[in-house]
Amino acid sequence: MAGESNNKRQTRLASSGLLTAALLCAHVAHAAPSLSLGAATTATATGQTFTVPVSLTNDAAVATLQFDIQYNATQLTAGEPVIAGVPTSTQHSIAWSSPAAGVRRLVISPPRANSAVLSGVLVTVPFTVSPSASAGSLPLTLAGITMSNAAGTVVAPGTVTHGSVTVIDSDGDGLPDSWETAYGLNPLNASDALLDGDNDGLTNSVEYQSNTNPTLADTDGDGVNDGADLYPTDPTRWTNAAPGQLTGQSAAVPANNVVNLTTEGTIDWIRWGRASASDVDRKASVIAQLSGLTPINSATLNRFGGNAT
Repeated sequence: MAGESNNKRQTRLASSGLLTAALLCAHVAHAAPSLSLGAATTATATGQTFTVPVSLTNDAAVATLQFDIQYNATQLTAGEPVIAGVPTSTQHSIAWSSPAAGVRRLVISPPRANSAVLSGVLVTVPFTVSPSASAGSLPLTLAGITMSNAAGTVVAPGTVTHGSVTVIDSDGDGLPDSWETAYGLNPLNASDALLDGDNDGLTNSVEYQSNTNPTLADTDGDGVNDGADLYPTDPTRWTNAAPGQLTGQSAAVPANNVVNLTTEGTIDWIRWGRASASDVDRKASVIAQLSGLTPINSATLNRFGGNAT
């Protein structure tokens, strides 16, 4: 009887061990999947494009997933996501959209076979640093994550790792190290941010913010120096910001061989001289007054209100 009791006890222990092992196996088989967003290479400069990988560790047979990548749209510009290849190219498709500024939404789904997405890098998303980007860490956030398996059952995500891109500024002058190095400045000398090496009227700090060349006075080559050009990177548009000068880019179209400067065309104009002792005629869109002009008898400058044919 004692031997039989011991046998029963051993059977119970063995059964209990099998049950524990089964539960452990079940737990491993249904572990929550993790989604992670990579970090971009540091020392990124204005205008440089980098790619950020999105990776999945699929421990729950996830077949379909959707997620948003949130970013600061004033500092970063997102490009079209690129499928990574091996994990999804043969069985899954990727669709993306931009439901709001600073949001890239991706949907990964099986078009035919309801198979699980393989673990690994799913997609890479290109980002470009905007001219207004400041030095430091620019966050990339994963949000709105939904997952389901082949049966359509919702799967709760496990670990979610957000990403970032770091713009290094060693001397703290607001200019990324790589930008300073590219233009021959010293990334360890903060005072060079206030220099104007090309004598165009813009400091290096302003050149960086304007996305212009700090070593070239006329970045777009339109004949107007950057400091006087309201569109310093667009050679098809220019406006000389110096007071007392005309602006414009297209000619007026004459009617009956007579041009009405008040109503026709897009060129701003100002007539050099006085219509009377106290005013200067100019088109209504010209808001700048002549520089160095001393009004007579405290008079003010007036806009021409008649037909200047």
